[in-house]
Amino acid sequence: EQTTAIGNLARSSEYRNDWARALPLWDRAIARGQAALEEGDSDHSDRARLEFVRTSRAVVLTHLGRSQEALPELRSAAENLEAIAEHSPGGGADLWPALSQAWRGVSRAAAMCRDTQSSFAAIDRCVHWRRAAFERDSENVSAAVSYASGLRQRHAHIEDRDNPDNQADLHLAEKLLAHILEQHPE
Repeated sequence: EQTTAIGNLARSSEYRNDWARALPLWDRAIARGQAALEEGDSDHSDRARLEFVRTSRAVVLTHLGRSQEALPELRSAAENLEAIAEHSPGGGADLWPALSQAWRGVSRAAAMCRDTQSSFAAIDRCVHWRRAAFERDSENVSAAVSYASGLRQRHAHIEDRDNPDNQADLHLAEKLLAHILEQHPE
């Protein structure tokens, strides 16, 4: 609970674009989260929350212009989250938002470091987890919209995206969004 409270305080700083204030708060949240894991029994969701906090801290680093430092932290958090998901009940279906954010963060940081290959590979992992969440619950509007958004993001990473042969992601995203709007006109 302390980790969550500190993280929420850090988010408040982020909403004000006060990245310099948010960073030490995320550091505190990580320290508290690690201490909590060492104090008692922890499950996959506790470990996943800590990796989500690590992801959030690394995203702040990118906003501070420290993408080179953020990239390995983001990649580590994303890989740790995937390992947790593989061993968690339900195959990590509850972890897709954290996994999606972590891989999206890797993609952004890699792009800022001018590593287009890593950026595309990371956005591909992001889409993988968004698709998995959608496939587990295709009636979940949030999961469907997130998957469509991921498809559009991946399409944006394609160099020759105007080529008709490279339009599959965009077409699928449009189809998903049209279906959502048809099913939920409100």
